[in-house]
Amino acid sequence: MAAPANCPRPRLGYALSLTGWLLVPGLTGAAAGYIIMRQIERRRSTALGELLRQMRAQSGGPGPPSGDGT
Repeated sequence: MAAPANCPRPRLGYALSLTGWLLVPGLTGAAAGYIIMRQIERRRSTALGELLRQMRAQSGGPGPPSGDGT
């Protein structure tokens, strides 16, 4: 792998190098942001009452009160 300055056209080498250094993190960040946004939207689409009902069903519902008063 050659340094941009050692290429036959150094300006083009530096331009391609800079583009690669900016493009890869930009595309990776955009993809991660899109995936995270979709996950958040999917969770926000559930109504609060429905969410509480699902949580109660998963936990087995409220248990009987404790006998020691706590």
